[in-house]
Amino acid sequence: MQRLSFCLGSAALLITTAQSARSDAMNYQCFDRESRRPVAASLIDLSTAEVSCELITPTEPTITSPNEAPTDDAEQPLIDTGISTGPSPYAETSPDPEVVNRYIRNDPFAARRAINLARGTATRRNGGLRIYRPGICMYESASNNPCLIHAGPEGFEFKIPGGAPGWEQSAGSPAVMTRILVAADGRSVLQINQTLFSKPATSD
Repeated sequence: MQRLSFCLGSAALLITTAQSARSDAMNYQCFDRESRRPVAASLIDLSTAEVSCELITPTEPTITSPNEAPTDDAEQPLIDTGISTGPSPYAETSPDPEVVNRYIRNDPFAARRAINLARGTATRRNGGLRIYRPGICMYESASNNPCLIHAGPEGFEFKIPGGAPGWEQSAGSPAVMTRILVAADGRSVLQINQTLFSKPATSD
């Protein structure tokens, strides 16, 4: 028992030392040989007649540096599983802002949800905010919104101009036009397709 106490005392010292140096990892887990009860963790093998120490295999971290950590802007392109590309249910209907505004007044919350969903969908589809910005119209209200071209029981249909960050502020032309049809309750994307004018470039 004196030898076991000595070993445990040594292990406690090693544990304290390791805790003060957070970069060091415990390499051994020690157990009582008779009961298999864990008694210590150590940087070295403390095996004795009473204690058995086993090497611990460290688990490699998934993220090894802060630069590799995911960020909110590092969005992955949207995979359109189960989402149609068209044709639009409004293909034979001319845009009419008055009809759109009238429908919006019936359910303004659905219209707001639809704008938010369409904006996020377009952003993910085009590679994330690091390389793409939707038109400023997608940050405005639904009423009299030039990006919301149709609204009715078939859903909210948006045509969203977009390009590299700063394209609109510098009076540039959009690089891509993304058409998105959102369900009438504003909660799901029904259709999405794009017209690419030029490849969005990363801003300096």
